[in-house]
Amino acid sequence: MDQAPHFTSANELTELAWRLIVQACTQRRHPFHTPTLSTLSERGPESRCVILRHADPSAWELRANADVRSPKAQELLSDPRCTWLFYSFPDHLQVRCYGRTQIHHLDDIAAEAWQKSQLLSRRCYLAPMSPSTPLDEPNSNLLPELADREPTEEEAQAGFANFSVMRCQVEQMDILSLRFDGNVRIQVTPNSDPIWIAP
Repeated sequence: MDQAPHFTSANELTELAWRLIVQACTQRRHPFHTPTLSTLSERGPESRCVILRHADPSAWELRANADVRSPKAQELLSDPRCTWLFYSFPDHLQVRCYGRTQIHHLDDIAAEAWQKSQLLSRRCYLAPMSPSTPLDEPNSNLLPELADREPTEEEAQAGFANFSVMRCQVEQMDILSLRFDGNVRIQVTPNSDPIWIAP
C-alpha cells in the first residue's frame, strides 16, 4: 500500500488533520465529507453519517445540518456531548473529535446556513413525518408533489421550521496516522500543545 507521511512533528500532524477537514466541507468526494457523528440516547450510543458543512480550525468548530425533529438533534438537545469520526483511506488517517454541540434553530446561524443550502437539500426538511417515524411500508417521506423535482424558493420556505444547524465546539482531537513501519498517534486540545500517545 502507499506509505503515509512520516510525521516527526505533532503540530504538523494536527495541521494536516484540520486541513483535510476544511477541504472536505466543499469537496463532496473527499473521504472526510461524511464523518460519523455519535451521540448519546436513552438506550446508549447512537452513530450515523452526516454531511460536514463547515469547519473553523481557529475556533475549533464543526458544523452539520439536521432536521430538528430527528433523533440526533433531540439527543444533542438533551446531552450535547458527541464524537465526530473521520477516516481517510488515501491518507491513512483517522481523526476523532470530541466536543459539545449546540443546536441552532430559527436563529441567525440557522438562517444563514439555510440560505447557503441548495433547494434540493431543502426538500428533505419539508418531510411530513419526523425522521425515524415507524412505517407500515416503504415511504420516502417526501411530499408527493416534490418526489421528482426540487422545490421552488417559495415552496421550500416552509422547511425552515424543521431546519437546524449542529454547531460543535471541539474540545479534544485524537489523530492516528497509520504506517506500515509503525503507527503514530497524538491528542491535542485547543489550549495545549499536542502530545504523542501510544497507538
